[in-house]
Amino acid sequence: MNLRSFSVRMRLAGAFGLLTLGFSGVAAGLIWQGNIASQKTAQVLSSNQQERDIALQWLSAIHQNAIRTQVALSSNDSDLRKALGRDMQATSAQIDTTQKALLPYLASSPEKEAYAQASSLRTIYTTARKAALAEQQAAGATQGSQLFDTQVAQAANAYLAAVDNVVASAQQAANALARDSQYQAEQERELVVGAVLACALLAGLLAWRIGRSITVPLEQALSLVSQLARGDLRLRTSDENGDELGLLITQIHATAQSMGSVLGEIQQVSDSVLTATSEIAAGNLDLSARTESQASSLQESAAAVEELSATVANNAQASQLAVNETQQASVVTANAETTMHDIQHAMQRIHDASTKVSDISALIDTIAFQTNILALNAAVEAARAGPEGRGFAVVATEVRALAQRTANSAREIKEVVGQTLMEIEAGVAKTQGATSAVQRARERVDKVQSLMGDISAASQQQAAGLHQVNGAIAALDATTQQNSALVEEAAAAAQSLRDQAQHLGTLTARFQVLAL
Repeated sequence: MNLRSFSVRMRLAGAFGLLTLGFSGVAAGLIWQGNIASQKTAQVLSSNQQERDIALQWLSAIHQNAIRTQVALSSNDSDLRKALGRDMQATSAQIDTTQKALLPYLASSPEKEAYAQASSLRTIYTTARKAALAEQQAAGATQGSQLFDTQVAQAANAYLAAVDNVVASAQQAANALARDSQYQAEQERELVVGAVLACALLAGLLAWRIGRSITVPLEQALSLVSQLARGDLRLRTSDENGDELGLLITQIHATAQSMGSVLGEIQQVSDSVLTATSEIAAGNLDLSARTESQASSLQESAAAVEELSATVANNAQASQLAVNETQQASVVTANAETTMHDIQHAMQRIHDASTKVSDISALIDTIAFQTNILALNAAVEAARAGPEGRGFAVVATEVRALAQRTANSAREIKEVVGQTLMEIEAGVAKTQGATSAVQRARERVDKVQSLMGDISAASQQQAAGLHQVNGAIAALDATTQQNSALVEEAAAAAQSLRDQAQHLGTLTARFQVLAL
């Protein structure tokens, strides 16, 4: 397949689209496979965990019944034995349910064999337990303990070992599942590496083919451009392909043909530009003479401007002083504003202190009320106690405590009141400072007004100077009008020159040349 039959854009878009499709397909497949594997692993792990939990419940129930059996065989209390018997029956029923729940999770042969062995040993254990309990009712607690050691203990240990084997089988199944998951992950990694290598190989092949289809015609076009740069318009190479590079080579040929026809027109336009340039030169000579006449008028204007400049300098100095004074007035005003803010804050703190005084006064009132009640209780208790007066002592203690709190509150009131007085004094001082600041600001403003008077006088002097400038400008205006006519002639010639130059630029714009 000839790639040159497609455009460069289509080639690049097709290549990148193919690579993107390939990588997207690989990524989608890997994600799908990973999700399936993760779901499967999660399901199996959950099932295995449930299997282990059920087996551990079975093992715990066996331990409970074994302990109950030992206690029942060692006790002469018939009620305790009956209670333990009922508990053992309930636990045995729970074990039956547990065994039935465990059956669906037994997947491997070792798990099934361990389960069957545990079920068989359970039958032996329960038979030995029943026989020992029956003999214990006749022989007593001492004989029952011996029966547990000789008959029940051995069967119970074998039974427990079998159930432990069930738990171990479940753990082995989980380990096997982990190994399978690891093996599957390794296979997926190998698949990823293979897919990436395949995509990389495809990318390299596409890059080589597309690169060849672009670089070969580019080299051909570069050779043609080098031939044009040497001034050789006899181009012989052509390209029949319809892609961008083929069109580029075709346009290079068309450019070489148009350059030959344009060179003759450039010579004619150059002659027209020369004629227009001569007319402009003649007009410039006349314009020069008129410019000399304007020079004398400009001298008079210069003298007036010099006087005006001196006046303006005085105004500038006065204005600078006014600016400085205004800045100082601004600083003073800012200080006054800061002082007023401080006064506001001080007044707020006074308000807060007054609030606190109010709260403390309320506390004192509450304490006084409670003190009165306690004093009343003390009087009643003293009346009841008579000479002993023990209750009166308790109430008197409470009264004393409340009296101390009242004294503390009074001290706090005194401190707050003192602090409030200090804040008030600080507010007065700050108010005085604000008044002084405002007074200084007023003095600065008076100085600014005086400076404004100086500026007004200087402005009058500027007006006289401007009058002289107006006279000089009037003389310049007459000369300017004469120059205007000549400028119109020069503009017409310049327009003609512009048109010719524009035509020349249009012709030469077809080519790109190096700047000299």
